[in-house]
Amino acid sequence: MAIGASTPEHLLASLARPAPATTAFVEIRYSDLLSEPLLSRGMLSFDAADQLSKRVDEPFQESTVVRGEAVRVERSGRKPMHFSLKRAPELRALLVGFSALLSGDQAALRRHFEVAVSGEFGDWQILLSPIDARIAKRIRSITVLGADAAPRCFLVDQADGDSSLMLVDVAAAEALPENIAVESLLAHCRRKAG
Repeated sequence: MAIGASTPEHLLASLARPAPATTAFVEIRYSDLLSEPLLSRGMLSFDAADQLSKRVDEPFQESTVVRGEAVRVERSGRKPMHFSLKRAPELRALLVGFSALLSGDQAALRRHFEVAVSGEFGDWQILLSPIDARIAKRIRSITVLGADAAPRCFLVDQADGDSSLMLVDVAAAEALPENIAVESLLAHCRRKAG
């Protein structure tokens, strides 16, 4: 069914997952500072509205844990880093966006983002544009692509032109196209798993 004015709330509500929730991910980072996109794989865990963990298994081992305002990053062979979300507005925006989507908290989502929903329930897109000017200086938008009640991909467009695309759950398990340019992967994200 086409998503109309009366159904974005239904779609957003259908994305809620009880905590804890864990999913595999594949993330591709695009930057002018990189000679080619950086591809990593691992697991994402959503433990509560203010607790998110990201474990990278390939091509290096790294763990990022966010609990409330505290962030801890551990990377093999390096000393652990600790910092506050106040120092990382882009990480705060991602945490708020993911947490609000996964907990079904539409009010929190709309407090922090302009929300635009398009497509059909079987193939939809949610565009999140930060309301806070400080965050918008770092993150232009977060686009969530999905099918039915399952997100497949999260595209983060930064204000400096860099971006990252995270494929989750079923999309992370599927074979990637040979061409990992953003456009090819977005087409992969829009393909509903049969």
